[in-house]
Amino acid sequence: MADPGWYAELPLFVYGSLRPGAAAHAEVCGAVLRSEPAWVAGTLYDLPAQGFPALVAEGTGRVRGDLLWFDRVAAALVRLDAYEDCAPDGSGCYERCVVQAHPLRGGGGQPAWCYVWARRRRAWLAAHGVVVPGGDWLERSGATRPGPG
Repeated sequence: MADPGWYAELPLFVYGSLRPGAAAHAEVCGAVLRSEPAWVAGTLYDLPAQGFPALVAEGTGRVRGDLLWFDRVAAALVRLDAYEDCAPDGSGCYERCVVQAHPLRGGGGQPAWCYVWARRRRAWLAAHGVVVPGGDWLERSGATRPGPG
């Protein structure tokens, strides 16, 4: 896919603490127009000492998450880039890139922004991360979505 521009009007695929019902969703994501369960191809790692996950968007595994749509994408991405330690020059822990997300309801893939672990930090991830079997961090971490009430 061609470079869509740093603030292109795409949904965001989230797979950890930014998922609806997870710890940082309401505080960090702000106003979300809608969300939809989805998956992307890749490998998900838990970083137990840090308390958050990391995605490597390569391989044949499936990583479970949610697509989020924002009214003001650029404003949301500025806030989220800071939270995710992401910079356009690749100097942070995460890089924001476009992935192909697949809604669980079926249908074709949907281009979406996603924060993936920085390539230059992959050796560190291999040494400190734990692969999440099944690719669902909320399920592994016990940070399940709260029930009603």
